[in-house]
Amino acid sequence: MAGNMAYIVWHLRSEYLTNGKLVKEKVWNETGVFRKEKGQWKMALLHSSPAPKQ
Repeated sequence: MAGNMAYIVWHLRSEYLTNGKLVKEKVWNETGVFRKEKGQWKMALLHSSPAPKQ
């Protein structure tokens, strides 16, 4: 964070279940860029991309 700008990077994972059984999983990364306007943080950019296979 620098003054009125900030960025955040996070890692996300979702599971899709059918009858309690895992049928699909999605893993991805997101990056958000934020700026402070009139004392409130506003999102300026959100980017998502699939996480590399491990």
